[in-house]
Amino acid sequence: MNYFNLIQYKALMMLFPVETDFYKVSLDDADKMVILYWKRKVNFPEYKDGFKMYLHFLKQSKVKRSILDSTLRGDLDAESDEWVLATLNNEIAHLDIKDHQIALVMSEEKYQQQINSYSLLQAGHIVLPVGINYFTNMEEAKHWLLHEDMSLS
Repeated sequence: MNYFNLIQYKALMMLFPVETDFYKVSLDDADKMVILYWKRKVNFPEYKDGFKMYLHFLKQSKVKRSILDSTLRGDLDAESDEWVLATLNNEIAHLDIKDHQIALVMSEEKYQQQINSYSLLQAGHIVLPVGINYFTNMEEAKHWLLHEDMSLS
């Protein structure tokens, strides 16, 4: 890390964490990962606000790993899912996050729902140049981020 990047990184660290009554975005400095933690069930405007803040700090920090802890977030509708995919697709086009890893942590119930409703048609309509993996345990998510090499091409 050169001197300019070090100064930029330290300035960014002073901005963390960003916290509201419904989300917290922080930087795990030791493991160099951005963490978005939902503190309660959220509605769509709140979800957009938290997710945009996550993307903002992802851009600023230039880290290659992040955790989205949606254990407490609650269920959102199809409009929310479509917005996330469109936003990710648009943001990735403007970011240098190739080889980025995202660990999505969710409740066991939500994980089972996702498995039960999974279809190739749903999963195949968008391809992102990031590695996304799903977990029900924060420690397993961190382990994957720290120890699994995602060399996407």
